[in-house]
Amino acid sequence: MLSERLPASGGQIPLDKMTIGRRNNLIITATVFVVLIMTAAAFFIFKTNEPPKKEGGIQLVFAADSGQHPAIGIDKFTNIRKYTKFILTNDSSSNIETLELARQKLNSIKQNQDTINGVHIILGDNTPYHFFIKAVDICREKHPACFAPNKNDIFALYINVPPRPGKKTK
Repeated sequence: MLSERLPASGGQIPLDKMTIGRRNNLIITATVFVVLIMTAAAFFIFKTNEPPKKEGGIQLVFAADSGQHPAIGIDKFTNIRKYTKFILTNDSSSNIETLELARQKLNSIKQNQDTINGVHIILGDNTPYHFFIKAVDICREKHPACFAPNKNDIFALYINVPPRPGKKTK
């Protein structure tokens, strides 16, 4: 049997059998390499396309006037802070300036962790809807986002949100 496997030319394997073995090893190695690269690429694509994690915040929502309990309502909420009023009208250029002032005031309140003052944005009946959206975006701009839209008013303020145990803070 040994003589069948070893050729008579000194025990060397013929060139064509050695080439086939190397080629098979190369194909297996290349396949494993391609599979690993594709797996890494898929992991990277899925990891980078994850939606951003939402920061914590509170949006307070109050029931309509007819459904409010007398002890819990917007009236109690409006009396807990001193609010700076910003009035939005149908004039777009003045609304942009007003919203910029409201943004600066609210961001300084949040940065200083001011628990006394707040921002009260009043939307007129003829104010375009996109200014309401911009006002809500301003309220959510800096963490923590605590605001209460009610009718044509938005009340925004700073509240201390303690970190949850076991969670890392940035």
